[in-house]
Amino acid sequence: MTDAWIEVLRPGQNGLDAGRERDLQASLAEAIPDLRIEEMFRWRPGLLRTYDHLVVARAPDNAMAGVLGCTWRFCAQLPLLHVGIHMIAPRYRRSGLFVELWRHEIAEVLPGELYRPSLVGVKTYNPVVYLAMQTFARLASGRLYPDIHTHEQDPELAALAARTSMVLAPEYTFDAATGRVQAVGMPPDLYQEIPGVQGHPVERYFRRHLHPGDRLLCLLRFPRFDEPANGHQLFNSLAAALRAAVDSSRPRIRYAWSDTATTGRNRDGDQQ
Repeated sequence: MTDAWIEVLRPGQNGLDAGRERDLQASLAEAIPDLRIEEMFRWRPGLLRTYDHLVVARAPDNAMAGVLGCTWRFCAQLPLLHVGIHMIAPRYRRSGLFVELWRHEIAEVLPGELYRPSLVGVKTYNPVVYLAMQTFARLASGRLYPDIHTHEQDPELAALAARTSMVLAPEYTFDAATGRVQAVGMPPDLYQEIPGVQGHPVERYFRRHLHPGDRLLCLLRFPRFDEPANGHQLFNSLAAALRAAVDSSRPRIRYAWSDTATTGRNRDGDQQ
């Protein structure tokens, strides 16, 4: 069993000083050699400053273990939580840390936010992210787009996804029939291949519909979050379910809250 510690940074509220930003960039590049992280930051040097909050996990030696970054947007007058970055270092990919970062987001971060996530959107090249969204939909009575098991998407969700694409990637071509956002990845060859879950139907869907540089727009619709009174109960039930899912194999986690000081904002990033 391994140890990791988690901190929450809030670039959208307190900024991200240049030293901390350089450290995060270098730590990610060193910890995740199978992705072109340095090139990603050359394409998007201000990427980390675009997030309202970053949930950062580090190993005991202070090496990067994983990161989850989110930004609040609005679509169709509904609060949209945009998950712009979610990366796990190879040594932690089967440790339960992927789910633990989400549990921390749901149990510790979102309850203190001004909004409730009626919509959760992510553009991804990683089938594991889609499977996680599928799990969240099941646990919280949500609806997930796209449905990889049908040739005809739910018209209401497809229309909402099209509107979401105009919020998150207005300059890029979106195919509502499949969820493909064309050539939106920066850099285009961030991924050398589609990761994980070989032979799974979701991996076949990704291979069938995406080219390198494309991303799949996944959209979760949570109608129960439309009523603010439901938020507390939903957060608790989701967090409990995620805790149960990783208790047997997750890293031991200790928590640290951190706020950093001043710098500017850039437009939303998306590296999944």
